[in-house]
Amino acid sequence: MKNFSLLFACYCICLWAGAQYKVRFIVKDMAEINRDSIFVSGTFNNWDSLANRNYKLEDYRDGQKAITLKLPAGDFRYKYTGGNWLTVEKEWDGDELPGDRLLTVKGDTEIKDTVVEWRDLYMKDKWAALSKNPDDTVRLRVLATLAASYAFNSDHYNVDSAFAYVQKALESLEKIKSSGDLHLWTGYNSWLGNTMAINASVLHTLGNYTGSLALRLEILKLAAQEKTPINIINGAIDIADDYLSMKDYSNALEYCRKAKSVLLAVDRNDAKYGLAETWINYHFALCFSGFSLPDSTFLYAKYLYQSGLKNNANYAIAFACKLFGDYFSIKGQLDSAFYYYQRAIPLSYKMFLTQVGISSQKGMALLFQKKGQIDSALVYARSALISVEQNRTQLQTWTENPDTYVADLSPLIAELYKSKHQLDSAYKYHKPEINPIPFPAPQVLL
Repeated sequence: MKNFSLLFACYCICLWAGAQYKVRFIVKDMAEINRDSIFVSGTFNNWDSLANRNYKLEDYRDGQKAITLKLPAGDFRYKYTGGNWLTVEKEWDGDELPGDRLLTVKGDTEIKDTVVEWRDLYMKDKWAALSKNPDDTVRLRVLATLAASYAFNSDHYNVDSAFAYVQKALESLEKIKSSGDLHLWTGYNSWLGNTMAINASVLHTLGNYTGSLALRLEILKLAAQEKTPINIINGAIDIADDYLSMKDYSNALEYCRKAKSVLLAVDRNDAKYGLAETWINYHFALCFSGFSLPDSTFLYAKYLYQSGLKNNANYAIAFACKLFGDYFSIKGQLDSAFYYYQRAIPLSYKMFLTQVGISSQKGMALLFQKKGQIDSALVYARSALISVEQNRTQLQTWTENPDTYVADLSPLIAELYKSKHQLDSAYKYHKPEINPIPFPAPQVLL
């Protein structure tokens, strides 16, 4: 009898495990340009990235598309595409979705989703929106989004286009300001600050730090008028960024302290608190590193690391590991330095933090140089330089000037070749050809 009960239980478990439920995915395409073919891809089909007709949605009612799949009970992740990852769904402003879509199957299920943008149609979609002559506030939003895409999106990076759309956005703001309806719109200062911030970031990328700084000081005044703590913090940190790039560590530190004092007034439960705290700690660490104060740098790198763990922010952990590597290298604790640089490199490139990966590779090269292992030092130094050349656009979208990395790495490679008595190679890297970038003057309509 016991054996029969056991067999019956196993039979029931097998039936339950093999149960398949009907799951209907219904999608509304809200982009200006609707996609002809939409596919669903997820953990249930091993993230199939091909235009597999078994996962193609068909026309459904009210302009929607749908597909019904048979899935077992469980948790799944998924996204919609046009048939490959180059056509994957995006946020309205072209950013990645915050994460995968989530689905829990316990029985027959119907899922209703909305897609607002697609990677491959993003720019065309925004131009289509402009062609419909939207009202001024919608037009402003589209223009500012296009400017940001040309400035920060590696798929579309183009300095001239970024400046052109910034100027159009500023003109649109001026039109709104002079229309007499400004008192009806409380978002004017916020949009003006955001548009100026894009302009400043492009100038910073080009190495025009004084032009960027002038704009960012004005942005901070706007944030102060709005009395929005997070915007004030972001403004102060951006100013610190310009001063750091100019190696003016005293002024950079002053604005980090201003940002920190404002953070004290922010509710710790605010969703933006963790990010603000992370960036403040990072910039404090950079300031103290610039002052050659390794112990203070280490302290804030530790805060940064803890903030990364608390907020599940791998980018903060990557930054911190690079700073830990620098600290232990200065202290002569080479094994610890190796450990943290080796942690920082893969994490940085995984998070598209190219600048951190390059700096960590340089750190590895310097460690091997100290140990007299010149061939290994050359491997890391040259890999860093190759990474600069292969990721110029990625660096620029992080408001970094790739040529500053070239100027930093080339003398090191020349020195390493010289120590190997390979003078021709040393001479090749001794004087890198740096093409100066003309600095367009910031144009702001206030």
